Amino acid sequence: MTTMQHFTRRRFLKAVGVTAAAMTCAGLGYAATRTPAVATPELTLQKDTAMNKRILVTYATRAGSTAEIAAAVAETLAARGYAVDVKPVKENPKLDGYSAVVLGSAIRVGKWLPEAVNFVKAHQAALNAVPSALCTVHMLNTGGDQASQTARAAYLDAVRPRLIHIGDAHEH
Repeated sequence: MTTMQHFTRRRFLKAVGVTAAAMTCAGLGYAATRTPAVATPELTLQKDTAMNKRILVTYATRAGSTAEIAAAVAETLAARGYAVDVKPVKENPKLDGYSAVVLGSAIRVGKWLPEAVNFVKAHQAALNAVPSALCTVHMLNTGGDQASQTARAAYLDAVRPRLIHIGDAHEH
């Protein structure tokens, strides 16, 4: 005669719960290291024949939020009469023909994404030849205190020195 271990409902739920929690945590840990497949749209808003009014909004994203913000920035500029192209940095857009550039990046581990930093390095001369604006997308250091402001400014440390007309970060 074999002895079967008696499983009470409580023991069963406890065993399943611990196993499920361990599997979930392990799965989430793995999922957090993966880059999700994210749409990186390219847009052209309000085609304008005046070449001096054409602006490039380019961005680096991981989860898609920076792409959404780039589109919103483009819509605002287009509403003000500018012709705007929105292109992901990973497509390495050419800067010829633009009168200004807005460059945005998500923040990961306190820094701009590598492809955004590399874009600035590769196009440093062209970016310094036109007005440029930088944008960071993050959920940390959002307070108005000095520590948060300092941390936000530090996000640009890898790119600000390469752009001669980008001075200290000013917030409005």
